[in-house]
Amino acid sequence: MAPVRRPHGDPVPVYEDGSDNFTLEVIHGGDFVGSGCNRAYVHGTKVCFDDCDCDSWSALWLEDLIEDLGYETAGRIDVYWLLPGMQIDALSMVSKVKEGRSTIVQEAGIRYFDDLYGVRATVNVYEPKVKKDSKDLSQTGIQINNGPKDQIDSIVVCYSVAPGHGGDRFSRFHVVWNDGVRNMSCVDLNCPGFIQVSHNVGLGGRVQPVSVYNGPQYVINIFVFKDPKTNNWWLAYGEDKAVIGYWPSSLFTRLKDKGDFSFWGGNVYGPTASLDSPQMGSGHFPSEGYGKAAFMKNIQIVDGNNKLVTPNKNKDLIGTSDIRKYSVYGYKVDNHGMHIYYGGPGILV
Repeated sequence: MAPVRRPHGDPVPVYEDGSDNFTLEVIHGGDFVGSGCNRAYVHGTKVCFDDCDCDSWSALWLEDLIEDLGYETAGRIDVYWLLPGMQIDALSMVSKVKEGRSTIVQEAGIRYFDDLYGVRATVNVYEPKVKKDSKDLSQTGIQINNGPKDQIDSIVVCYSVAPGHGGDRFSRFHVVWNDGVRNMSCVDLNCPGFIQVSHNVGLGGRVQPVSVYNGPQYVINIFVFKDPKTNNWWLAYGEDKAVIGYWPSSLFTRLKDKGDFSFWGGNVYGPTASLDSPQMGSGHFPSEGYGKAAFMKNIQIVDGNNKLVTPNKNKDLIGTSDIRKYSVYGYKVDNHGMHIYYGGPGILV
């Protein structure tokens, strides 16, 4: 039986003991204010959907419910869930399923919404465990997007462990671009697109050294920025911001001018990333802190004045797709940018 939207003013249903039915409460149309444990969602409208069935319930029902509320799911709609009685800092993003690819995407990190002309971060490098024969991958990096959900242009710079792609379980450095309008994408130099001008960093090459749990810690510095004269997007690497190459603006439809969204943190992708989730970051929950949990620091953006600045903390959203497997901790903002610990053990919890 499909969930039933409760008319305004109708009584709350009473389910029999042992019933598999439940009520879903949706609060929409509001705004997030504050950050961390002080975050709140205000000015929202509450709508209830009764007679949801545990046996048939799926996150895919949410698309129908969102449309029932008058939203277009083809747009960029993010849906978050919270267990009854939990505080909003335990907010989790509903895992997204990419239709036709059977690819589960889970994440933990910072989502940011603003006009963006560049993004940077210092990334703590680990080698998260992904099963040898798995087609899943675990990656950490920075991402800048523009466009609605089904037509997103994006640039991703990351390290990842992907046995099904690289044939091993080492952390490797990658650059990825995508034009969602023309449905074109490419990783590293596997097709024309990214133009490498320096070979000091090997695309697809192994990242060494990597951090050791409760031992030495190592980082990489990543900076993606738009050249205001040519409109090309450049990649700089290392503390000295040495340029590695660029993405010509002609590759993109919606990123030609600017980005409107960025993500800093970890992702896991793959057909079994939900049921057999690999590790993210160090493979330990971020509450363990420095030397044991993966971190990202010095998170900054390039604004409309072409200045590298600290992001506006009122425009970010910190969270995880599954708080049982991955989480975010230690979020703070200072003159050097945003800083977080993130990651987790995945299914090994």
